[in-house]
Amino acid sequence: MRFQDGFQAREALKTHAIENGQQIHFSRTCKEMMEANCTPPCKWRCYGSVVEANGAFLIKTMGEQHSCSRVMRNTQVTYDWIAKTYLNIFRVRPELKVKELKADLLSRYKCHVSNWKLYAAKQKAIEELRGSVEAHYAKLRSYVLELLRVDMEGRFVLDLDDGAIFRGIYTGFSALKKGFLMGCRRVIGLDGAFLKTYLGGVLLVDVGKDGNNQMFPIAWAVVEVENESCWKWFLSILIEDLGLSTGLGYTFISDQQKDLLMQLQSWLHMQSTEIVQGIFIAIGRRSIKEPL
Repeated sequence: MRFQDGFQAREALKTHAIENGQQIHFSRTCKEMMEANCTPPCKWRCYGSVVEANGAFLIKTMGEQHSCSRVMRNTQVTYDWIAKTYLNIFRVRPELKVKELKADLLSRYKCHVSNWKLYAAKQKAIEELRGSVEAHYAKLRSYVLELLRVDMEGRFVLDLDDGAIFRGIYTGFSALKKGFLMGCRRVIGLDGAFLKTYLGGVLLVDVGKDGNNQMFPIAWAVVEVENESCWKWFLSILIEDLGLSTGLGYTFISDQQKDLLMQLQSWLHMQSTEIVQGIFIAIGRRSIKEPL
């Protein structure tokens, strides 16, 4: 068989041994050479090295068949191997319990693993996933620049603190803005939802209502927490982007967020009582027509 190097051959042989319950040992492994032996009295042996002619790594020697019985506690089943094998499962189910992981290993690979090794494997997998997400957050500047390149009329804002730590990102496509201004009712719904990831955060959204009384997305933002500062940052960009000015003629709807609706007066620069009374404020399930 042909491999990239000795390390790739070792990983393939290790997985094969675990699946078949064989307790093998690697006497030496490097980029140019790999040698493995089974536990005595089994005489199985495997040897591979690099071919000088083409630079490929080949398995050159494969001993006789295994004469040993299957082992249930294989030392090759390390926490590192478990983390790599179940990485995609932890990506989908980070809340996977150690008890479930232990049962799956017993069912799939017929091997017993200690609890401390399973806890270490889960921690390593979660840390690796966290690192990958943090690397994605580091590419947010490139993501915003790409959005601006493909949609030059859109509004995309990345908010960072003094230490270049992420605080929020605003996403507003020009097609959605034009669709709302040209073909939707003058109704804007505001709401937030918690993001159920280990990084947390809140998704702030505002939606409109089209001619068929269906929801029409306008813009959204991901922020650290749902508070007055984040809402003010989000709505100030939205009001400027849509050109709402004083908000005359628009209806703002929020789900039992009285503080948010009361603060719209300052954000929309409403100074006239007549203008304020021309706006319907919906709180929860009941609508109120009154000054802020």
